[in-house]
Amino acid sequence: DKVSQRMYGRERLWQGARTPFLMRFVAEEDAYLSNTHGGPRLYINQEDFVQYSTGLRNGPFQEVINIFRTEPTCSARLHWGKAGWPEHATCFDGAAEYPESWCDFGCAAYELDPAAKFSGVPDPEDTWVFRATEGGDVVDLLTQEGFGRCCSPDGFTRGCACVSREPCGA
Repeated sequence: DKVSQRMYGRERLWQGARTPFLMRFVAEEDAYLSNTHGGPRLYINQEDFVQYSTGLRNGPFQEVINIFRTEPTCSARLHWGKAGWPEHATCFDGAAEYPESWCDFGCAAYELDPAAKFSGVPDPEDTWVFRATEGGDVVDLLTQEGFGRCCSPDGFTRGCACVSREPCGA
């Protein structure tokens, strides 16, 4: 109800979309960063054709993404290659969004790319933060020490706990 009220009520956020959103129901997958890791989800594929054609920020469209991300009944995850980055994922907390698999992916990332050459973002610290606790110590999985303490050939070592990143700017 909250979502439809915001979309079609006084705010008329639907006007931020030139085309209807494509909706897909997708079964659970076990890939570390799959949007459906942890259970089936509804995918909503949205393209911001207003911004594409004008070059200007499309406020109503961005607010729709914000609703999907922050409304507890939606709990949407951003598609890794679609709209929403970085505006709706600044200070991204992968451990909170992917609690069962984020640190497994961190172990794989370090094992395959210890120099973070392929991090793919201007500031890897903004997205790729993999922290764990082991024996009361907080370790960074993207370091040799953290990898050695909390990772194995099978992924994240269950003797460690995957933890959320520090708040940005801290």
